[in-house]
Amino acid sequence: MPAHVTIKLYDEIINKREKERLQNIERRKAYLMKISQLPERMKKAEEESKNKKRAKDDTNILYDYVPKINHEVPDFKKLHEEFERQLQSKKAVHEKVIPVEFNVTKREEEKKFRKLNETVNDFNERLNKSHSMSNFQKSINSFNKAKAEGEKVTYKSTKKMEQIKEERKREKEEKLKEEKSKKLDEEMRQQKIRERNEEFKLKMKN
Repeated sequence: MPAHVTIKLYDEIINKREKERLQNIERRKAYLMKISQLPERMKKAEEESKNKKRAKDDTNILYDYVPKINHEVPDFKKLHEEFERQLQSKKAVHEKVIPVEFNVTKREEEKKFRKLNETVNDFNERLNKSHSMSNFQKSINSFNKAKAEGEKVTYKSTKKMEQIKEERKREKEEKLKEEKSKKLDEEMRQQKIRERNEEFKLKMKN
C-alpha cells in the first residue's frame, strides 16, 4: 500500500474524542446557567434596576389621577383656638402630675423608720398575745433580781417546749428500735451463713 494512501486512525480517534469533550462542556455550561440563580440581595437589586429602566422607558403612560387643590386659605387662628380648646378639655379629664423632689437619703431613712415601726408593732402584738404588761414586768423584775443575787435562772416550760421534748424522746425511741431491728437482722443473716457453711462441709465429707 502506498504511503500517501495511509489514514492516521489514532489521530482521528483523538480528535473525535476531544470534539465530544468540548461539546459536553458546552452543554453542561448551558445547563448550569439555566438552573443557576442569583443570591436574594443581588436578585432584588437586579429587579429594581430593571424596574427603574422600565419606568424611564415608559414615558408615554397617561395618568388618570388628578389631585384636588384647595385654593381657599384656611383660618389658622380659628383652627389654633379649636385645638387649644380640645387640649384643655382633655387635660381637665386627667389628674395633674405633681412633681416630687428626689432625695436618696430621705428615702433610705424612711425605709429604716418604716422597718423599725414594723418590728416594734410585731413585737407588741406578740407581747399582747403571750402576756399582759403586768405579768411581763413581773417576770423581768424577778429575772433581774435572780441575776443580781447570782442565782441560777430557770425558765418555765411551755407547751411548745414540752412538745419538742416529746418529739425528741419519740425520735430517740424510734432510732433505738431501728438499731435493734437491724442488729437482729444481721444476727439472723450470720446464723444462716453459718448453717449453710456447716451443710456444705457435711456434703463435702460425704
